[in-house]
Amino acid sequence: MTLFGDKGRKVGEIDLLAHKDGHTDVFEVKCSPRKVKARKQLKRIKKHIGPENTRCFFYCGASKEIEHF
Repeated sequence: MTLFGDKGRKVGEIDLLAHKDGHTDVFEVKCSPRKVKARKQLKRIKKHIGPENTRCFFYCGASKEIEHF
């Protein structure tokens, strides 16, 4: 899902977005453990979605682990 900012510019792409019980979960999926890039993307997305009730996660395909940011 592509996320656009106020001026119509592309902010980023959301790999997985889930909405349940008033919470929004955003997942960034990478094949290799590039945590810095994932953290930067999630921070940008959270800023535009709204920080309240938003949880961000990173999934690394190489290690098959989910990390909460």
